[in-house]
Amino acid sequence: MPLCTAAGLDAAVTRIFVAAGAPSDIAAKVAGWLVNSDLSGHTSHGVGFVPSYVESMRTGAVVPAERPQILAETATTLLLDGRCGFGLLAADLLVRTLADKARAIRLAMGGIVRANHIGRLGEWAELGAELGVLLFLTYGHEGRLVAPYGGAEGRFGTNPIAFGAPTGDGAPIALDIATSVVAGGKLRVAQDKGADIPAGWIIDRHGRPTTSLPAYHNGGALLPFGAHKGSGLALMSAILGTNLTGSMGHEPARGGVFALAIDPGAFIEADAFLRATRATLAHVRQTPPAEGFDRVRVAGDPEREARARLCDAGVEIPPGSWDAITRTAARLGLDAAALTRLATGA
Repeated sequence: MPLCTAAGLDAAVTRIFVAAGAPSDIAAKVAGWLVNSDLSGHTSHGVGFVPSYVESMRTGAVVPAERPQILAETATTLLLDGRCGFGLLAADLLVRTLADKARAIRLAMGGIVRANHIGRLGEWAELGAELGVLLFLTYGHEGRLVAPYGGAEGRFGTNPIAFGAPTGDGAPIALDIATSVVAGGKLRVAQDKGADIPAGWIIDRHGRPTTSLPAYHNGGALLPFGAHKGSGLALMSAILGTNLTGSMGHEPARGGVFALAIDPGAFIEADAFLRATRATLAHVRQTPPAEGFDRVRVAGDPEREARARLCDAGVEIPPGSWDAITRTAARLGLDAAALTRLATGA
């Protein structure tokens, strides 16, 4: 596997996006968010997305120079039009604006239509906490990726949910879960690594359990996590992200984002909330570990540990993923070998 430096990988991905038609500032931001996903240990949402992003730019599904615009706004609400640009740009603007509103007036909610993919939702949970608010966010989509509980074909996207909360000590809680058994990107990662698909992840087009990726791609679907529980959360995500925001009334309809920001001082003094939250997390972390575990972690801990380790050690990109990235770069007229040297610092 190629071992890349964070700075080198960021520069290489930025160069690819610019070659594909993205303005340099947008290219750099999107590259930074993808690389941070790899640094956080989530290769399913990292630079492995580069080929599909570039292909979406080629087909017009992603319009790389578009920037989000405000459709409607009040003191406590915000609705953005992603304008089919990079969804990460719109998500960043949404979270920052809602955080400002919540700090001023205690509570704010907003959404995005025509959002496209918004990357790792944990990025936005962490950002909300960094900006000093509690943040709930979901991306709802009536897609074909995930079957509802008891169903034989897909009716949902992976409809992820994220929640972040500040603690005042630089280690916020940051929960990020797909409502499917795994994020769709994990299937690509397994394929790129040549790994088997575990039982219980996917079904074929007849609704039968399978571990075959070709069967999945031929009309199959992911399964919801926790049976009816994950299926119910996927439905909630679709209602909030798609129906509440009016996303289905916009063409093309690609799902929508719903977010809620809460000031930590909404009911009690903010410092009291931070102290109580630190105490809650300490209570959980101090649980005696079960056999096979070194300690109990809370949401956000694994990502912080991964960044602390990988920022110095470098990021390993699966061979299949890197081959796809360099082939994409070559089609754009870039020197793939030079790009590899840039990414690896060789």
